Amino acid sequence: MYSALVAILMMFQPAAKTAGCVIVVNDNNQLYTASMGQVADLFLAKRTTWQNGSAVIPVDQMPEAQVREEFSVAVLGRPLQAVQAYWRAKAYREDVTPPTELMNDQAVLDYVKTHPNAIGYVTPDADLPAGVHAVVVTK
Repeated sequence: MYSALVAILMMFQPAAKTAGCVIVVNDNNQLYTASMGQVADLFLAKRTTWQNGSAVIPVDQMPEAQVREEFSVAVLGRPLQAVQAYWRAKAYREDVTPPTELMNDQAVLDYVKTHPNAIGYVTPDADLPAGVHAVVVTK
């Protein structure tokens, strides 16, 4: 009941849209609100587990997607080229891999819906299916 109420309220919450993108997680994920810094930490592998100890699985969109550049600048605080350079250096130093790149909004939504520990982003006009909810992002 609580989850359904939160989901209904979030449909009317414009703050879920973050500068040209919407952060999405699986409905089983209890993340409903996060700061931009917290979201950035999840996507930059500065934080690699959820509060329950499960591994975070961030997914990106393809570099050609406009939403990826908007997400990189607005949430990660750097242009896409700088994010790619960050991942090359991090992969070399720490032997980690960057987030998987998916083709489009639908691929991200499908992935997040079927992977409880996933987090992704989509364009603001994407229709969120059952099984996925938006995260309200604060500054």
